[in-house]
Amino acid sequence: MTSLLSQISFLAQQTAPAADAPSGAGALMQFLPLVLFGFGFYFLLIRPQQKQAKETAKKQAALKTGDKVATSSGIVGKVVTLDDSIVTLEVSTGVRIPFRRAHIVEFLTEETKA
Repeated sequence: MTSLLSQISFLAQQTAPAADAPSGAGALMQFLPLVLFGFGFYFLLIRPQQKQAKETAKKQAALKTGDKVATSSGIVGKVVTLDDSIVTLEVSTGVRIPFRRAHIVEFLTEETKA
């Protein structure tokens, strides 16, 4: 009787698949949600932010005297002088404040006033 039980357990061990070794498709299916989440995160958050940053940098490089702009601190003024990194804004008659070009975040036009 014991020899029959030992033979059955030996055969069961031989025919049972290994539980700890995932198959190729199973491993892929485990990482698929993570990969999809990464793509979604990129296309919904990172890519639009990069596009907006490029557009803002392009507008900052194209600044010219007389443009009406707003800074990141909320100060609105007219560009009086330009340098490579410094923009001087006239916020009121006779009041001029220098700002770094990178702090110019909004470009006001006639359409945005109305």
